[in-house]
Amino acid sequence: MVRKGNFTELYPVGALERPITQEVLEIFVREIHTHRYAWASDQVISTLVHVGPAAPPEMTRLAGASTTALGAEQRRERAIEG
Repeated sequence: MVRKGNFTELYPVGALERPITQEVLEIFVREIHTHRYAWASDQVISTLVHVGPAAPPEMTRLAGASTTALGAEQRRERAIEG
């Protein structure tokens, strides 16, 4: 949470200790991004970090449509997919 004057910006982050799947992404978007944060502001950008390879293009598109960023954690380096 970041306060800017009278405004508060939220940047929800989720983390997985396994590779991303379509099912997990859909649950994160529906239950965390949409129902807990985005209903209050369409400016919320959520991030879901996961281990393993970067998400396939179709998952990246789904995440981008909901303003959710995907990140793949590999060898102590983070690459944000958008």
